[in-house]
Amino acid sequence: MENRLSKPCWTCRNRHVQCDQTRMPCAKCIKAGLECSEKRPVRWVQGVAVRGKMQGHMYVCPADKPVAASPKKTGKIVFKTHATRASIRGNAAPKGNRSLLKSSIRKRRNTDNDVLTDSTVLDPDQGSKYYLNYYLEHMCKDFVFSQTDRNMLKDLVPFSLNDSALQKSLVALAARHLANRGQSFHQVDPIASQDSTQANRKALVFKQQAMQALIKTLSDPIELNNDRTRASIFLFILLDLMESGSSGWDFHLEGAKRLLYLNQPTSKVADQAPAEQNLPGVAKDLQGFLMRQLYLVESLGSLFARPGRATSLPQAITFDEHSITHGSIDDSFLGCPAFLLRAIRFISTERDLLKSKLQYMELGAHEAHRRSLEEMLSLIEAFDCDRSPFDIPKDLSSSFHNQDEAHRRGVLSKAYRIGILIYGKRVLEALTEGRTFNLDELVLELLNLLDTLRDDQNLLKCVLWPLFVAGLECKSPQQRKHFVTHLEKFWMATKCLNVIHAAKILEDYWKEGAGNSVSWPFDSGRFGRVWLFM
Repeated sequence: MENRLSKPCWTCRNRHVQCDQTRMPCAKCIKAGLECSEKRPVRWVQGVAVRGKMQGHMYVCPADKPVAASPKKTGKIVFKTHATRASIRGNAAPKGNRSLLKSSIRKRRNTDNDVLTDSTVLDPDQGSKYYLNYYLEHMCKDFVFSQTDRNMLKDLVPFSLNDSALQKSLVALAARHLANRGQSFHQVDPIASQDSTQANRKALVFKQQAMQALIKTLSDPIELNNDRTRASIFLFILLDLMESGSSGWDFHLEGAKRLLYLNQPTSKVADQAPAEQNLPGVAKDLQGFLMRQLYLVESLGSLFARPGRATSLPQAITFDEHSITHGSIDDSFLGCPAFLLRAIRFISTERDLLKSKLQYMELGAHEAHRRSLEEMLSLIEAFDCDRSPFDIPKDLSSSFHNQDEAHRRGVLSKAYRIGILIYGKRVLEALTEGRTFNLDELVLELLNLLDTLRDDQNLLKCVLWPLFVAGLECKSPQQRKHFVTHLEKFWMATKCLNVIHAAKILEDYWKEGAGNSVSWPFDSGRFGRVWLFM
């Protein structure tokens, strides 16, 4: 289904023409060869105003230290983090610290929240500015668990202004998201329109540019040792979700982990890039954010990863689970409790071991693995989703605005618990000599939970993993329609093509009559690729 505009686009209003409002971008803008914007585009200005007496003036907080403008670079763009607005409201600097921007010379703040350095700022071209603005307005909210003032995905934009690979990765991600908006959830083999073809072509061109920039960065030993490079790789994982969910996310994950491993002995403040030295707070936040996201991808991706692939790297690369799972959950695009993530990893490891060694396993080892799985399932069943849904430390409890918010997050936690129980019990059946579990009640319970989330896109967009797992166990035609409906809502919220593939896989699985199969955790090859459903 196409996304109709609720009101005429800004471009048509500015041109004083009637917008057809049929889709985004609209037909009038496409015909005129213009960029279609729903709202007035963000202006990249030099100073706090573009005209009048305030043109060129910079305001800083009293604690800020002015930095002399660099004569080596002109026409630079200042892009502040979330702290900018508060800084602008601060007291004006003394006259001696004020600077009128003539031509393209500019003065910048040097604080923990400033990301730019004088000698390395990359001025995006007009097309890149458009997509970076699009990313900020339309995408940052799609990949975070909760809408708060702090959003590390937004903070990637200032970081990208001195890193070509990161900047081009952001542009490629935004271009793919914009191209996906022209696609329909129900069109299996759509006939591409001219505007859709152009949008896809642009997305592919930007992706190629991002890959070339990343390859160049990886060939530089100095650039290997910064978090901006790992952030670029993480964005390629998100790009894979946008494109299909099976185009190489596991290779990107492995590459990011190897960079963490190779740089571990030398990742000290003295070796960091200049921007990261000036920004210890933001740099540390970025590193923690990336570690948490890679941990989440690795955990959920283990469902369909090649046997042993998710845990095949050296033990030294294993993430510090305590620091990862006890970080802020508001900047996560998932929201799954830490204990349940560890449970997924445990079950996937046991499944891989059973798949490769079950027929050669001695009786004692067989019983030991069975008891381990049974104990883990008991812990999962006993996990109190309402009391401690996200293993959040006391100092972070203030992020729960009220009991209703905590309840909704607890519902999301229950959805993951159900999905993991289904997964774990199917793996356990390989050790129970023909005993099978009836999981119909768990499937029904998950559907009832999803009904409580139907009006909350922030939570609904987090449940693709348990939704797909439960869908594999669904036998009722009526329930299957509900699953497809929820998948479509996920598509409308995220525009990630991996959900369309998830729906297609489930429908084919149901048509084959494989819904009665209990061996799907060990038969992931039937799904054709290494999928990431999240």
